[in-house]
Parts: sequence; C-alpha cells; structure tokens
Amino acid sequence: MTSPPQIVELADRHSLDLDVALFWGRRSGRLWVDVTHRRSGRVAHILATPANALDVFNHPFAYARAAA
Repeated sequence: MTSPPQIVELADRHSLDLDVALFWGRRSGRLWVDVTHRRSGRVAHILATPANALDVFNHPFAYARAAA
C-alpha cells in the first residue's frame, strides 16, 4: 500500500501562455497557486488561505507581489 501524495493538486486551468494550478500541502495544510509562463518557464508561487484560495486561483495576478 502506498501513502497518499503530500502535495495535492486541487484544480488547474490553461490558457495560451499560462498554466495555473491550485495546490494543497497535506502535512502543512498550506494552499498556494502556481502560475507558469510556458514560454519562459518562469513560475510565480502565490500563497492562499482557505477563505480566498478559489479567488487566488481565478485571479492570481490580483494577489501576486511585485517582483523585486
């Protein structure tokens, strides 16, 4: 019997240039959204809470911090 994965993908969506996925860490209980730009390979990791996870998934750039 294998143990369940520690990171669970809850939702994903794709557009012409971007892949967006909502993840949950089984051990930590944390939620986050990864936005991947396919052409460049750059990934933005955006933390979420149970209260706003779906909103972060649907509107990730509204929650993204400006790059330093």
